[in-house]
Amino acid sequence: MDPLSHTETRRQINWNNAYRAFLCCLFRFFRHDRNAFSEVFRSLFDLNFTNKELYTRLSTQWRDMRRKGNPIWHQVHVGVPFPPPEGPWSQMVSMIKETANAIGVSLVEKNIDVIDVSSFHLNLRQVRRPAPLQILPLQTPIDTPTSTRTAFVNEDAPSAQAPDMQSSLSSPSTVSSEPEGLCEAGGKVCFWCCHEGSDEVQTAPEISTDVPPILYRWANVDSQGVNTKSLIISGLFSNSDQDFFAPDEIPREEFEQYVTKHVSIEKSLSPFISTFQSLLAPVHRAIRAGEGAAVIFIDTSKLETKVYSAKSLVWDLGIKIKGYRGLGEYLVWGKVPTPAIICTFKISTLVSIAEEDAGIGEILQLNRIKSSKRNRNELQTALSKGPGRVDGSSGLIIGRLLRKLDVPSPYLEAVAVKISHSWRFARCKDTSDYLVGVQTGYHEHGPSPSPSPVFEQPLLGTSSSSLPSQQQEEPPVVPEEEDLNSLPSDDEDKENVISSIEFETPCPPSRIQPFATEAPRIEFFDPSNQRWSDSAAEMLPAYSFEETFAVDQASIFSNTLEPFEEAEDMAHMRNADLDVFMEDMMDFTQCTPYFVMDR
Repeated sequence: MDPLSHTETRRQINWNNAYRAFLCCLFRFFRHDRNAFSEVFRSLFDLNFTNKELYTRLSTQWRDMRRKGNPIWHQVHVGVPFPPPEGPWSQMVSMIKETANAIGVSLVEKNIDVIDVSSFHLNLRQVRRPAPLQILPLQTPIDTPTSTRTAFVNEDAPSAQAPDMQSSLSSPSTVSSEPEGLCEAGGKVCFWCCHEGSDEVQTAPEISTDVPPILYRWANVDSQGVNTKSLIISGLFSNSDQDFFAPDEIPREEFEQYVTKHVSIEKSLSPFISTFQSLLAPVHRAIRAGEGAAVIFIDTSKLETKVYSAKSLVWDLGIKIKGYRGLGEYLVWGKVPTPAIICTFKISTLVSIAEEDAGIGEILQLNRIKSSKRNRNELQTALSKGPGRVDGSSGLIIGRLLRKLDVPSPYLEAVAVKISHSWRFARCKDTSDYLVGVQTGYHEHGPSPSPSPVFEQPLLGTSSSSLPSQQQEEPPVVPEEEDLNSLPSDDEDKENVISSIEFETPCPPSRIQPFATEAPRIEFFDPSNQRWSDSAAEMLPAYSFEETFAVDQASIFSNTLEPFEEAEDMAHMRNADLDVFMEDMMDFTQCTPYFVMDR
């Protein structure tokens, strides 16, 4: 350090597109392991950092890319299928595994993608049509000429390889072979095109890339369309006189009208099926509806029709409905086929399980959920005070619950994580025990349920006369009335969920692992004895921050650490939007925490 300098400059990584693509692949396709991620990244790119120093930089960069709508983050986490198909992305995953094996590091691939991308919005102004990213063979010793190790080459660096040895990573935003327009020459994006909404930069309403891997729906005898254990058809297409049509077969104006009618109070047959990324939202509605209500789990990767983020549609189409923004709601076009239905259970079955198993009943707190008219902060606060924790004992109970609900094992961890989020389980520093407990509780008795079981009996018993002729063998059609709580601007159940405010890495999924390597000291002021104490610190998640600051009770809700518009627009939210926004906020009403950490 320079004798004249009083502080040592914090060393940084010279980030380029190759580094960022590799980083995103680590986070998406492999289970979270701080040391393994750091060692693999350091080994491949020859970086001189300790594991602790490097992981802090990796996690900070990953969050920053997501927050700013980075195109590479979008390409890896949204544009690439899971698992990656044969091609450059699978080569990248293979390179990660080979590097880990070479340095003796254990790195486990994910079985299912559990990273929530619903709150991500691609920043079109960052799309600069860069030269494609290259994956080139590394130079290897003469005695190992057949090595398959590869290395990333920055798109700005000159390539020493012949063109026929280079394979580019395709991207929706990369340059095409078409001649460039005058306003786009040199890889620029025209300001006027962005401002006026040119077709080149405006996202078409038919495109939806932020769909979670699992969505949840509830239905009862008043629900529109067909709702069975093996098939769901929207209200419009359940009419035998209505032929099916795709959204791109109708004018844009008609598409917008369908969207507007669906999200408004207007009662009309809709081509959309409302689903939600929150599990608590449909459970809350179903349990208040009583007998006949059911909850359905949907695998979005097996859907045959398009899925739309209601929030994105409201934004892109400029729909103006006071208090409604479509948070956490996803609209499936037309139908949900049999392979996409993971499982279905009646709410009475869930109640019976909770009554028979005391541990499950204590964690789910169904009576408390039923007594709450709205899924608001009061309910979230009450659930957070329950016995649920992200630890092994709670994992055993949740695994037992999912086995009794016949949730297929490939979806086990994703659903278990969603339950821990929705029911506000207390966070622990080591969360791996939770998933281990889930697996143990799930497999402790008998074989696992088979994936996506098909049931011949209808979920809701009515006549099948209203089904289309080609679907007469399927269970019956029932009318729809989703809004049991009389929300003023809902046609479907709008218990929307905004993705959680994340301070940590995504693997294991959001809000389970602390982001930084060091947790802050937390003290609480107890009004009853006028004393400060840290005895309640274990009740709060182990969040930590890189900068020194204090957060008091009055400012905790405005300091979301995410530069989105949610906080400033809370006053204009519709009731359901406010409910789900508060669902992802921690409850600090019982004490005044102060987070203090020196840099």
